[in-house]
Amino acid sequence: MKKVCTPYSAGGLDLRPLSNINAAMMLHLCWKFLLSNDQWAIMCRARFLKHGFLIRTAICSSIWHGIKPYYEEVIRSSVWIFGTGDKILYWRDNWLGTPLVEILNIPIAVHKLLNTKVVEMINNFSWIIPNDIAALDPQLVTKIKNIIIPRQPYEDLLVWKDSKDGLLTSKQAYQHVFPAPTAPFLPFQLWYDYISSSHSFVVWLCFHNKMPTDENLRKRGCVVVSICVLCMADCESAAHLFLFCPFTVQLCNWLGDLFGVIFATTDYASLFASFSQAWSTQVHCIALAAIIHTFHTIWMARNVIRFNNASITLHAAKMKIRTTVAEGYTAALKMSLILWKSTTIYWINANTDGSVVEHSVACGCVFRDHMANFLGGFATKIPYSIVLHAELMAIILALEMAQGMVTPLD
Repeated sequence: MKKVCTPYSAGGLDLRPLSNINAAMMLHLCWKFLLSNDQWAIMCRARFLKHGFLIRTAICSSIWHGIKPYYEEVIRSSVWIFGTGDKILYWRDNWLGTPLVEILNIPIAVHKLLNTKVVEMINNFSWIIPNDIAALDPQLVTKIKNIIIPRQPYEDLLVWKDSKDGLLTSKQAYQHVFPAPTAPFLPFQLWYDYISSSHSFVVWLCFHNKMPTDENLRKRGCVVVSICVLCMADCESAAHLFLFCPFTVQLCNWLGDLFGVIFATTDYASLFASFSQAWSTQVHCIALAAIIHTFHTIWMARNVIRFNNASITLHAAKMKIRTTVAEGYTAALKMSLILWKSTTIYWINANTDGSVVEHSVACGCVFRDHMANFLGGFATKIPYSIVLHAELMAIILALEMAQGMVTPLD
């Protein structure tokens, strides 16, 4: 379970147990419980919270018992952005980076009595500083006074500390509850779009010593007569089959001649560490694909010989590797010829476009005259989430910008 459910960078298959997903979703739901203004969140806060504290009485709920354990974690990992201050508790909430009750070491027994809102500590756009704070910590007084009080009635916002936009997504919730290991298990990236996952999986099994070779079958209690069907000269093991077998050595020497290096077959890590540092990124990717496809070809050759009583030649294996590498090659995008339709003289041609990539939405426009000369343009992010809105906003902004240009617009 640990090997399979760890991220790719840590040598796993990046599978996520349902129990972990459920825990992350409970954290995310707890975040919505505190932040959302939907009716369900308002009702739940009124039912399960009292003066900002969790109620201690037993309540029949199928969801609350899953949210409750993450309440304190959400509070610790969030911070309030000051607006009007009518939602923020002056003493207990984190709006200074650390709650005042922790800065001043106020006893826990007194916390439930401290229900003053931040808005109550503001008079005529100036901070009201209690005398006790001024006497105990003058630096804290300076820190509070440095917070600018908005002239406009902005809403108080609860933001997630480790998020760029202040919002907590399901992915960030999972990464918070189950952080990825920092130390990589594999010295290289194994999973790529241009390499079949089934081929990369063979290498992954080799690194974890989980290939179903005769050696591992005997460890599981299977009684087998072991021999390497590729060389018929030694017992079959994963190390022999993919590193030391004469059939494998000849394939590695052939690849070494093609790439101009010597592939070390002492162990798996040394084999992949034989890549030259002077190679370009493209050559490095091709070499990596060739090695991974070689592992898969060796395994397929072994199975065909053993179970189908077939005969596999070295030349056939080389051709299989060449073909598989070529199939993973993605041709470069072809440049499309764009013909500008010439407009009437002194008119301006405006080309607009909108784009939505994940949660990022933007639009832009290019202005050209009747001679296709560039006159100007713009590109900007917009707070929308639908392509249609982005396209319409691009047209609106283009029309506004065109007002400062010559009168006709095409």
